[in-house]
Amino acid sequence: MSATMARALRFFEAVEGSTDTDIDDVLHDEIEVHDFDLPDAGVYHGHEGVAQWLADWGAPWEQWSATVHDLLDLGQQVAALTHLVAGTPSGITVDREDSQLCTIRDGMIVKLEYFGDARSAIEQADDPARARTRKEVHDKIRAVYRAAVREDVDAVVALLHPEYEFYPEAGAPMGPAYRGHEGARRYFAEAFEAWEVIAFTVERVVDAGDAVVALFEMHNRGRGSGIELTGRWAEVWETDGSELVQSRFYQSHAEALDAAGLA
Repeated sequence: MSATMARALRFFEAVEGSTDTDIDDVLHDEIEVHDFDLPDAGVYHGHEGVAQWLADWGAPWEQWSATVHDLLDLGQQVAALTHLVAGTPSGITVDREDSQLCTIRDGMIVKLEYFGDARSAIEQADDPARARTRKEVHDKIRAVYRAAVREDVDAVVALLHPEYEFYPEAGAPMGPAYRGHEGARRYFAEAFEAWEVIAFTVERVVDAGDAVVALFEMHNRGRGSGIELTGRWAEVWETDGSELVQSRFYQSHAEALDAAGLA
């Protein structure tokens, strides 16, 4: 499914303005757009319909920002969970969670459904149980980072499979892998000894089949030395159902997406 998810990722990056990629080659010629936040709009058809939908959707806003923070792999569908911040010329502002559901066939988006709430894409999916499970996995991964920032190792360990394996980035001085709960505890003991501050800002979590790519900005400050380390790093998580069984750090978003087959 990674190739299909890569197509969906390209589409949403283009829509949110984070890339200038042409989206026509990921849209089926007969794509349908159903906007349930514009109940009287009807169905938009084809590439021209997509352009008209985007124009109609953006018409009320003087400025807007829509950021996709979760992409869920649902087989022949991809659910996108989005944070929307928008304002009208009259001063009305919107700050909410939206969601979209893409149906993909032969690598092309054939249907796009837009919802003005966070849960409808999950509940209206062909397989809502899988959608809920994938969202739970994403939430669990985010909980790992929150616990790590507050140095709550017990909370981190509770979220990991007993046979969990962690692989630091290539060339890291901490060894090739940390295995099991004791390995995770050892890793964090070494990390907290080296760094006075460890902070993660998770930007996006993306399914790659049963794997998950977490894209984040990391800011660390060395203990004693005061050395600052800031970068947009990433981690690829291997999952078994809802279990977190392995993860590996990468020093850039592009490297992690490529490793997961999403580049």
